[in-house]
Amino acid sequence: MPGGLPFALGEKIGAGSMAEVFAAELDGRPVAVKILAVQIPEPGLAPVLRSRLVREIAILSRLDHPRIIPILASDCEDPRPWYAMPLIPGALRDVMTVRLDSGTPHLRSVAAPRAQRILAQVVDALAAIHAQGVIHRDVRPANIRVTPSGDNVLCDFGLAIGAGDERGIERKGLGVPGFSAPELLADPASATARSDVYSAAAIAYAMHTARLAEPGCKLPATLPSKLREVLERALCVDPAGRWADAGRFGAALTAARAGN
Repeated sequence: MPGGLPFALGEKIGAGSMAEVFAAELDGRPVAVKILAVQIPEPGLAPVLRSRLVREIAILSRLDHPRIIPILASDCEDPRPWYAMPLIPGALRDVMTVRLDSGTPHLRSVAAPRAQRILAQVVDALAAIHAQGVIHRDVRPANIRVTPSGDNVLCDFGLAIGAGDERGIERKGLGVPGFSAPELLADPASATARSDVYSAAAIAYAMHTARLAEPGCKLPATLPSKLREVLERALCVDPAGRWADAGRFGAALTAARAGN
């Protein structure tokens, strides 16, 4: 256990190639602690992954928005950098999927009013980070936490980059098919704010259709025509055809709702 932690780590609740997430308690409050993984799959990547976690802490530390997970405590100097954030058990992934008898998760549609509220909150969070020159690059249902009151909070900035940040070692195939933009899947270094716009629209597509987005996909005709137009533009395969950032995307969504 790192020496700098002001609390004991509890149950492991998440893990990836870069970090592990543990439940803990800070000043009587339940928190989730993200900490550099003990074992790195490729030892040669250890310095890169450590710098990514430090970068994630730096990015989150300068963001202050109700739809973005806040940092409650952190230590970038520890041999295993870490940060603590509010523990939010729910995830949008759970809202959007149902487990079959076999245990296999299966996408399910979300009622239109709730889907529109979720999209608005996700786009609001993305607009805030884009205004700060940050690109998330990993917008997907698993990285959106759902509070007990039903609000949606963007988290996991492990792949995020800020203006001027070194992009480090980028692996082709980074991202999640069905939610990540085509250019990000092909070359993560080419991702821009438009890539996040695609991902937000892909989440909306999945909520309305119970299917993963793919090139040329269309929204159901039951949705208002102006909303369909805005979402389908955001899902354009060519990044140049999309809204330039989430601020513009959000403004277009607001206008579409007002016009229908």
